[in-house]
Amino acid sequence: MNTTSASMNITTNPGQKQQSFQEKNTLGKEQFLQILVAQLSNQDPLQPMQDREFISQMAQFSGLEQMTNLNGTMNRFIDHQMQSSISENSHLIGKQIQWEDEGESKTGIVAAVLLKEGNVLAELQSGEQVEVGNITKVESKEIIEQAANENEPV
Repeated sequence: MNTTSASMNITTNPGQKQQSFQEKNTLGKEQFLQILVAQLSNQDPLQPMQDREFISQMAQFSGLEQMTNLNGTMNRFIDHQMQSSISENSHLIGKQIQWEDEGESKTGIVAAVLLKEGNVLAELQSGEQVEVGNITKVESKEIIEQAANENEPV
């Protein structure tokens, strides 16, 4: 009996709408048990299922259960990591950042940090969004303003 058709997907994009993992695989486990019961109840009495086959199928069922639990844990871990990334980058708000865009160095002041399609982005006051991983420099807005005031003619 082959159980590799069980649906188990780890989602790295928390923005996607999908059924919970438990809902998806409950049907798979139930189907497996139904097939096993049907196989046992419909077997030829003169040639019953061998112990090895039964143990093998039970091991497959146990493996499916463990994969289900592991996948649920991974999904919760990924969601937690994405939320932590937003908190870890919130210090960028109000700071001037620099990044490279097609070979050109650009700057802007961060107004917000957001999670979009699995990526942590710094949203600038201009509305432009920059992936946090592309930032090459972070400066305090106050230092920038102070430097500008020092360079003003008197």
